[in-house]
Amino acid sequence: MLESQAVLIRTPIPIRTKADWTHRLLMRIDGVEQVKGSKYIMLHAPRSALLRSRSASRKRDTHGHPLEGRGDRVAVHAVCRENVFWSCSKT
Repeated sequence: MLESQAVLIRTPIPIRTKADWTHRLLMRIDGVEQVKGSKYIMLHAPRSALLRSRSASRKRDTHGHPLEGRGDRVAVHAVCRENVFWSCSKT
């Protein structure tokens, strides 16, 4: 068995009104609901593959972050629906 407890943590930033707090909370809950069934994908790829994926992408929003000490490789981060992830990973 795992022993656990619920803890309420308060932000040091003052929240102006109860309505403001409720709005922020509902926005966060809505965000979680919107990404249900999605996967966060992170991979390392050659910089040249990133350029090819950008030209093939309709949205052109694929971004790579340079890897420390590896000018030829980038870290790629993306979020997609789970069914898209599994259908695209079959090669």
